[in-house]
Amino acid sequence: MADDLQLTELAKAVAVQLFLQGPTWDGNIIDKTARDELRDKGLATRSQAYAWLTYDGVVYVLQRLNGHAEKENRISAWRKDMAMLADQVGEATGRE
Repeated sequence: MADDLQLTELAKAVAVQLFLQGPTWDGNIIDKTARDELRDKGLATRSQAYAWLTYDGVVYVLQRLNGHAEKENRISAWRKDMAMLADQVGEATGRE
């Protein structure tokens, strides 16, 4: 599955670029070697000087974005928990 792939940071950047921009002319691709890496792994395709994500490429980017959102949600929840704990400690000790 696409989430098991090991990609270079440039390939990840190109995947996001293609996700956001759709079919992209070669002259506007961030890095052509990274584009080729995506193509070799079945995440992108190329024709007539344009590249775009395959279905697996779209799934890969969506999984990465979802993972990032989940991580941000966990961090936000942890911060709220720590703030609540600090408030409770402050109330218990008479400090605020």
